[in-house]
Amino acid sequence: MDIASINQFLSNRLNALNDAKSRAISVGDLEQINAIDKDLMETKNSIQQLALLASINIAAEAANTTTAEVVATGLDAIQDTSTIQGPSAGAIVNGYDISAYATDPLHETKIQNLVNAMPSFVLDSDIDAYIQDVAPGSPVTGEMVLLASNQYSVDVPLLLAIMQNDSAFGTAGVGARTNNPGNVGNTGSAERAYSSCQEGVTAVAEWLNRHRVLASSQVYTQTLDVQSVLTGITVTPSSSNIVAGATQQLVTNTLDQNGASIGGATIIFSSDNSSIATVDNMGIITAVSAGIATITAQATLNGTIVTGNSVVNVSNTIVTPIIAGVTISPALLNVLTGSTQQLTAIPIDHNGAVISGATITFSSSDKSIATVDNTGLVTAVSAGIVTISSKAVFNKNIVTGNSVVNINDPIITPVLANVSITPSLSNILTGSTQYIAVNAMDNNGEIISGATITFSSSKKSIATVDDMGLVTAISAGTATISIKAIFNNNTVTANSVINITDPVVVPVITNVSVNPTSANVSVGSTQQIITNTLDHNGSSISNAQITFTSDNSAIATVDNTGLVTAISAGTATITAQAILNNNTVTANSVITVNSPVVDTKSLSDAIMTL
Repeated sequence: MDIASINQFLSNRLNALNDAKSRAISVGDLEQINAIDKDLMETKNSIQQLALLASINIAAEAANTTTAEVVATGLDAIQDTSTIQGPSAGAIVNGYDISAYATDPLHETKIQNLVNAMPSFVLDSDIDAYIQDVAPGSPVTGEMVLLASNQYSVDVPLLLAIMQNDSAFGTAGVGARTNNPGNVGNTGSAERAYSSCQEGVTAVAEWLNRHRVLASSQVYTQTLDVQSVLTGITVTPSSSNIVAGATQQLVTNTLDQNGASIGGATIIFSSDNSSIATVDNMGIITAVSAGIATITAQATLNGTIVTGNSVVNVSNTIVTPIIAGVTISPALLNVLTGSTQQLTAIPIDHNGAVISGATITFSSSDKSIATVDNTGLVTAVSAGIVTISSKAVFNKNIVTGNSVVNINDPIITPVLANVSITPSLSNILTGSTQYIAVNAMDNNGEIISGATITFSSSKKSIATVDDMGLVTAISAGTATISIKAIFNNNTVTANSVINITDPVVVPVITNVSVNPTSANVSVGSTQQIITNTLDHNGSSISNAQITFTSDNSAIATVDNTGLVTAISAGTATITAQAILNNNTVTANSVITVNSPVVDTKSLSDAIMTL
């Protein structure tokens, strides 16, 4: 399969993975999102490596050399200087060959010195402070640097050192059309021009990405419809230089017909010269004596056998390795708030061999989102995205690696524990309504939304209830309204007792009558006035307050019972006033008082008797 076909295959896979991630996000499947993110990162890396391989092939043809020589020399060295000389150890800084464009013979040394003198960068604000300290007024920001670094996973201190040395972060220097990537602020037709400072910073990161001394050419693919068949095995490192008495861990990756990793194979290791190097069943090489030995890894799966080799050069001389990079794994992960994730940082030399004795430190770009301890154990504090940086120091050389951590709050499914109702007891009148408020609650007392609530009445002849909890009082009596809440197959119930009474009708006084309405009485005699109070229906009211008054007490008086006493001849009006619930009505009785009639005959008889 040619590069174009592989690239098309990977592009199709990239589209399929993006679609799968969208589906996983829509259903909240965090485990699936993590798996897809890993595949996405590996697929994108494979596409970048294919592009690099295509460029190497073109450069090899143009320089009339081999692909291997291009890889050993550095792509830009072939393209720009037509030389096939490989980079010297001094040209490698933090795992990158920066000799491809340098015209200053001390350029690499200057860059290395800047990197060594740089402080530890944890936040983008730390980078801002550093830039403004060495180049006041620079338009380059820490955010630009971190975005570019994360996009291409390149070394932040080296990225900063190149821009500082070559253009004082865009505030000085003129860059002609060369391979010099550091002139981020250049403008003009005779210079490298960028539409924005961010584009210039990203160009530096992209250049560094293409000048890694170590580049993985592994292509990770996976097919879902074709049965995977074991076709190959890779052994890492493929070659190494170790000292007699030291050990080296080999890592194998079995591949199917599509170049995708395949599991389940049985791996057996062997050495072609055990007097020089031995290997155990775990792939750990032990260097015995000086010489060269080939370690073979044999993978067997379903009757298919494939092999891969690693050449070990054992010397009796202690060779001080040069740290070239640090890999931090996993490089991208999704975790939940409150959980932990162990990161592993492995320092390696320019041959890909693990360096022992390096000092490893970890730092978090935002401790409010995630913290990390000295062992690389990340603790997720709150939702957000944070960069965990690993710095490896060995023989005064410093390299860094990053892992991006995406933290989400866990989706907790509440458990229905009880249902609260208001009111649980109510007294209402016939014909009125009462709304029952209901809340489904979890075991923490939090309201659960989405629960199904139903209502029922024990006596519909007394009270009915609708689906919204509205009770209607039908007749006097007591009814129990039952409430049932259902959520995730859990059911709880509660009751509300409704007492219903007929309304008490308060009479309204509208009239008071007096009897007699008029009377003729003699001086010294009495007359009883009787009252009768009536409501709006003409019914008698018994509890009205009655008072009596006389408009002429010299003629007739009246007490509180309505008893009139005639005082002297004349006419007096007796008023009866009835009061009930602040309503007042009155009625009058006219009393005519007559002088007494003298019986003259009786009076004469009495006188004669005397």
